[in-house]
Amino acid sequence: MNKVLVLGANGSLGKAICKELANNKIIYFGQTRSKKNKFFSDFIDKKNFLKLLNTIKPNIVINTISNIDVDECENDKFKCFNDNILTAHIVSSVCGLKKIKQIYISTDQVYSNTGASKEKNANPLNNYGRSKIIAERFVLKNKGSVLRVNFIHKDKKLRTFHDKIINKKINKIFLYKNIFFNPLHISTLANIIVQNLNSFNCDAYNIGSKNKISKKDFIVKICNILKLKRKFKSVNYSSKIIPRPLDMTMNISKICRLLKNKKYDVNEEIHKLCKEYI
Repeated sequence: MNKVLVLGANGSLGKAICKELANNKIIYFGQTRSKKNKFFSDFIDKKNFLKLLNTIKPNIVINTISNIDVDECENDKFKCFNDNILTAHIVSSVCGLKKIKQIYISTDQVYSNTGASKEKNANPLNNYGRSKIIAERFVLKNKGSVLRVNFIHKDKKLRTFHDKIINKKINKIFLYKNIFFNPLHISTLANIIVQNLNSFNCDAYNIGSKNKISKKDFIVKICNILKLKRKFKSVNYSSKIIPRPLDMTMNISKICRLLKNKKYDVNEEIHKLCKEYI
């Protein structure tokens, strides 16, 4: 029987994974950054995390901890190192020492090619993407699994771009027609992770929808489904300050072949998102 420790259980994906584990009656423990949390660990060194593992004795650790703020990672390299590299190093090395299976959540931001990228084609453009690749190397070195993902969801704190548009938190809306991705709804992603806990090997996996969509068309589709009237301008993204990948589309043939994973349509995933607002 699995006993799962979820690191970053207060985050959006962490919460969704915990919910899915509960639905499947799998024993889990949720770690957060709050010192009030029963399973708190600060990840300053290996001792605290080793103590936590010895107390809980999980056989699987899912690490969702990450600083996903691209601007902050670019402007504060020290914080980016601590949040995305040091934490992953501590978690992966201790799990490797204890021979505990670990699943690390990475990102599609490690890709910057044209068309759907396979796992071997990582090419990060900024500090965020590079920090995730370095973290992945620690995980794989310690026999862990790396999941490169992109997910969409309703954020209660209105931190996502589409939340701000839906709730009229942005006056001037510029939609990028040249940025592409193939996300899954957060519930779909959590389900895939939980259903394959024991199937992921020491390898990297792309997990996304079977077809891509531009950031512009993504927002337009949401507005059409929810019947929202918003004025926007369609533009091409171009930045000389912080480089960002234009095509983060992931090739999902590997996970579909190895795990016999269902292929999800991005339009259906957007409909799942919109149902959260109805």
